[in-house]
Amino acid sequence: MRRLIFLSLLFLLVAKPVTAISQFTTDYQISYEVNGSGKTHVKYQIDQTNNLTRVYATEFSLSVSHTNIENLQVKDFTTQIDPDITLIDNITNINFPFKNKIVGKDKTHSFSIEYDTDDIATKTSSVWEVNIPKITTKESINNLEITLKIPTDFPKLVFIDPKPTRILDTTYTFSSNSLANKPISVLFGGEQFFQLNASYYLKNEFSGSVDKTIALPPNTSYQEVFIKNINPAPNNITVDTDGNWLATYTLKAKQELNIQLEQIIKLQFNPQKSSPKNLSRYLESTSVWDFNTPEFQKINTDEIKDPQQIFNFVTNSLVYNYSLINKDPLARQPASFSLEHPTQAICTNFTDLFIALARKNNVPAREIEGFAISKNDKLKPLSLSQDVLHAWPEYFDKTKNTWIQVDPTWSNTTNGVDYFNKLDLNHITFVTHGGDTREPLPAGFYKRPGKNTKDINIQDIDSIIFPPANVQVSLTEQKGNTLFITLTNSAGTALEADLKVNAPNTTTKTLPVYLPPFSNYDIEIDLNSRPIIGKSTKVIILELADTQYTLPVNIEPVFPLNTLLVISLGLLILLLLVIKKVKKNNSVFPVSIKT
Repeated sequence: MRRLIFLSLLFLLVAKPVTAISQFTTDYQISYEVNGSGKTHVKYQIDQTNNLTRVYATEFSLSVSHTNIENLQVKDFTTQIDPDITLIDNITNINFPFKNKIVGKDKTHSFSIEYDTDDIATKTSSVWEVNIPKITTKESINNLEITLKIPTDFPKLVFIDPKPTRILDTTYTFSSNSLANKPISVLFGGEQFFQLNASYYLKNEFSGSVDKTIALPPNTSYQEVFIKNINPAPNNITVDTDGNWLATYTLKAKQELNIQLEQIIKLQFNPQKSSPKNLSRYLESTSVWDFNTPEFQKINTDEIKDPQQIFNFVTNSLVYNYSLINKDPLARQPASFSLEHPTQAICTNFTDLFIALARKNNVPAREIEGFAISKNDKLKPLSLSQDVLHAWPEYFDKTKNTWIQVDPTWSNTTNGVDYFNKLDLNHITFVTHGGDTREPLPAGFYKRPGKNTKDINIQDIDSIIFPPANVQVSLTEQKGNTLFITLTNSAGTALEADLKVNAPNTTTKTLPVYLPPFSNYDIEIDLNSRPIIGKSTKVIILELADTQYTLPVNIEPVFPLNTLLVISLGLLILLLLVIKKVKKNNSVFPVSIKT
């Protein structure tokens, strides 16, 4: 739903008797006024000063990277001009000759361009995003001032970069110094809610029962998920090494199964901290992220080391190829392919090259496949053909102790909008790939063979409060000194917390626990000692997420009653045999003595 704009100012100045852009100095005053519907009125007030006596400009050309502009007006001083407008790919070119010929050193030519566009500000539910890419020009800029005016009823400002020179009510002003040749990114409102409805199709081709899994959109550092309904319910939902939620189903012989999922997904601007167990696996070279190949040895890595430099290299090196949007997303080329064929790139190529270069430079990185909301498929293309999904990378920031998502594809296709320092609130994670780029498959890939159905539907909704996890604790089995306890989460939200175990005759233990929605989790508790004889009843206390669970446990003795009876009977029999033998040895026998 978000639309972005890139403004590329390229001045084609024809001078008499010489042609030289450097012989003009130009002042720019550019204003963006956003109304309540998101329509933005853009106005360029341009003052061009001659630096030489016999040089003047005869034409002007402005290229803007959006596909729809309305109510275009061009004025040379006060004279109205009808410009020529051409659209090439996603670039709109505005060309016109000047009506007035301004000749003479220090003479100033003033003209203006203004129009309306939907590509600056976008509202998704209660969140507003404003993106103004950096100004690019070969001219000598004497002064540049940009103002952004927004409605008074916009939500709270949560992010703005670069910092404005001044703020007056709802007007933000940026000068040449504050811009520092950077795009302007502004976000109003820090969280966003979506409703997801997804369909999955499974089939057992075999003559016996099999277990199959589907991947559900999970919690991540940026998103929290509430499963309102999943029908039929799975046997269990588990978590893999990358944090994916895998729902398991048992299918009988030749059985087909249609699964309907309804989720509420909350996206937040600031990522939560995370503690991956094994970051080293996100530094490995793979068949796709093949940074050990000769192609990568050709790159001068002196200025391609940190994530920002890697992002800039990928964004500037590859060219998005719109003709490849519908290619099979599972036919994955290695990252080295993109170095040799930079014009054959879609989102997976941008993603893979970033990951490979990050890992090469000891920066943990992995791939995300999911759903990104876009109304302009030229500026923000969606490349995976199955339900128009999207791919983007994330890297682990050890200073912030969290995963940071970035989108080099959209920075490229929007000609410079900043998707490194600020990802929008429209990227929804379906699966994360840290090793295998094929498994698990994201939602949208579980289709009935031969059917091109739409299996993903996402709509923005108003904010809601998620219900808490609902955990039950039960003792399932006891073997010797080991107790087997099952934690069951019957709610549609996940729980991640430390479990404290206080058991008799044992020291308090703390175990990390992650319970996805509708999941079962088994833990084992080892008892240091048990009574020799006689069953005893003790109480095990479990503390989880500020909730205490009291679990009475019958602790079996080392020697159960039946065992004791057998041992006692055996000892009694042995004792009787010993007594009998002793009596026999001590018996008096009659002796005949002859004299």
